[in-house]
Amino acid sequence: MADQRLDQKTSQTTVADTDIMLVCNPSTGAMKKATVNKIRLGNIAVTLTDGATITWNFSLGNSAKVTLGGNRTLSITNPVAQCVGILHVTQDGTGSRTLNLPGFEEGGGITLSTGANHEDVLAFHYDGTNFYWFGSNFGATVGGGGGGFDADAQAYITAASIVNSTQQNAVNQLVLDIKAASIWTKMKAVYPFLGGTSGTHKWNLKDPRDLDAAFRLVFQGTFTHSANGIIPNGTDAYAETKLVPNTHFAANLAHMSYYSRDTGSASGLIMGSLTTGGGSADATFLGPNFTPDLSAMGSTAVSSTAFSNTSRLLVISREGTTQFKDYRDGALINTASSTWNGWPTDAIYLCARNLAGSADNFTAYGCSFASIGADLSAAEITALNTAVNTFQTALSRNV
Repeated sequence: MADQRLDQKTSQTTVADTDIMLVCNPSTGAMKKATVNKIRLGNIAVTLTDGATITWNFSLGNSAKVTLGGNRTLSITNPVAQCVGILHVTQDGTGSRTLNLPGFEEGGGITLSTGANHEDVLAFHYDGTNFYWFGSNFGATVGGGGGGFDADAQAYITAASIVNSTQQNAVNQLVLDIKAASIWTKMKAVYPFLGGTSGTHKWNLKDPRDLDAAFRLVFQGTFTHSANGIIPNGTDAYAETKLVPNTHFAANLAHMSYYSRDTGSASGLIMGSLTTGGGSADATFLGPNFTPDLSAMGSTAVSSTAFSNTSRLLVISREGTTQFKDYRDGALINTASSTWNGWPTDAIYLCARNLAGSADNFTAYGCSFASIGADLSAAEITALNTAVNTFQTALSRNV
């Protein structure tokens, strides 16, 4: 009968946090009572309070987490001899915070990751007198995919199946540089063209989902896809972005960019859209060698003969209602006095223009990077240009 009652008790599958359990010390055999909640506590990371000195009361749990808001010192109270602890350390939005640890550190010192919002996991063993620390400097943004990369870069790397370490590091640095310039949030589409195939070139770095709503590219016509990016044939090749200016641009504020591999031998329009045809006032395109050079940003087309060299990063940006500007390699080459009249209701194409749903004015300009988004100031265009040139140089495909 007693055995039967025991079986009935042990068949219980749930217990309350306030239930009492007996805990045995394996060394002495001594028994102690503890609540289920108390026993479970050691597996829950305790959130520590940030301050000049961060105090970890070890009696509350052997796992803890903290976000550093400055250079800090850690103090651990109530440790138990032969215990181990795990500490998750996160940099704040500024980054480069330091943390002085009590005791001895593996290899003479642990250096935390410096990037904004990056996380490291540290652990220690306490022998009753000293703390002995060791750690993993993951350098990953909290919530990211690991590998030491920014979470947004990792999402793109995963989606595009980028396995080459040089390409992985290059796109990670590109993301970090664009974020450091505070223009990441201004981007709606960023096309790095990594991997060398149409399947890898289609992905939008800003939103790497295989959806029209994520502005991943759909290639039409004949392209050459290589490690250098995309090369349209100049006859029927274009890429649909699915990004409609009238829907996704703010009034009179937007930019487009295109890293050209051509010095001026090709013609056509390298990207853009035009809803109604002719000299429509909503024209939005860039044609650096269109005989003459033409550009437009929510306005009638404006001629500019300043594109003496059409290689490297070409940018057009409208910053208000009265003018837009053209840039090459970070330098201002044209300020167009042109009133903003509205945005096209047809999506932007790369390597051609979308004329009311049909591609025209095809170009053979090779492209190694493109972006579309909100307006960029002169300083922001300089920063973007630097980031893109660094990216292309890392990949040995700069021109």
